[in-house]
Amino acid sequence: MAGLISVTGASANVSLWGAALIGAIGSLIYSYTKKLIERYEIDDPLDNSEIHGFCGIWSIIAVGIFDID
Repeated sequence: MAGLISVTGASANVSLWGAALIGAIGSLIYSYTKKLIERYEIDDPLDNSEIHGFCGIWSIIAVGIFDID
């Protein structure tokens, strides 16, 4: 799910390898932010902030990095 959210913003303007890399980095971002949220004992049972918040921010950054147009 994290990879999907990460690549959705750039899906029309990236190549196949770029989309795969964006999704992989989004998965890593999710893993590390999940640990961070648990460390600070922030209650987020559905992981919305990790998936939609942090991976969404990565999606915005990834559009600028991997855009092919």
